[in-house]
Formats: sequence, structure tokens, C-alpha cells
Amino acid sequence: MNADEKKQMMSAVRAVEQLFFENAALKTVLITNRVRNWEGTVQQLTADQTVGSEMRAKFKNLYEQVEQSPDESNLIEAFLRVLPKSGTTN
Repeated sequence: MNADEKKQMMSAVRAVEQLFFENAALKTVLITNRVRNWEGTVQQLTADQTVGSEMRAKFKNLYEQVEQSPDESNLIEAFLRVLPKSGTTN
């Protein structure tokens, strides 16, 4: 892995870390505000075929690029483009 690829990979790791952090923060907000049945609602949404189709559509191009690209650095760049930027809401 060259220096540019390492830089890209670190950006990906930071973006994933941010998503985990935001997820934990949202769970804390839901728990502390005593939002009823939020876990059930999350399970219902993740099981919903329409929501799943919308998510798959968002990542469709990335899956296609992974299957077709012989260059790993292009894949990292494509992955980084679909991740939210740090400090923004999804």
C-alpha cells in the first residue's frame, strides 16, 4: 500500500469511526429521552424491504465498481465518496 492509499484508507477508517460515534450518540439520546420502543422501530425499519431497497440503491454503484475494478485505490476513492463527511448529518 503506497502513501496515497494509506491516506485514503485512514480517511475511510475515520469516516466509519464517525458513523459509529453518531450511532452511539443517537442511541444515548433515545435512551435518555426515554423514547418508547425505539429499538423495535429500528428493527422494523431495517426489516422493511422498501427501506432496504433504497439503501441498496444508494450503494449499487459502489458494489458494481468493486466487482469490476482491478485497481484497489479507485475502490477506496469510490468508497470514500459514498461516506458522509465528518460533522455532517446523514
